[in-house]
Amino acid sequence: MAGVVGTVQVLIPLTGVVDVDALRAKLEKNLGKVEAEVKSLSGRLGNKNFVSKAPEAVVKGAQEALAEAKKQESILRDRLNRL
Repeated sequence: MAGVVGTVQVLIPLTGVVDVDALRAKLEKNLGKVEAEVKSLSGRLGNKNFVSKAPEAVVKGAQEALAEAKKQESILRDRLNRL
């Protein structure tokens, strides 16, 4: 595992400390859930009937939820790539 804090790069070996296979499985499971959420929210926001008939606050909430889900998706993909 690697990270940067300020100008210092931190490297932490996970071998023997963390069950990498279990961590990968957990991240993949969470990624699957987030991908499903992104797909659902994208579908809802892509539906012209939903966007035109739903209250503005509901549409805005769905847009914010989609943006957050996409951020989570990116973070999970990055963590999986680092394993």
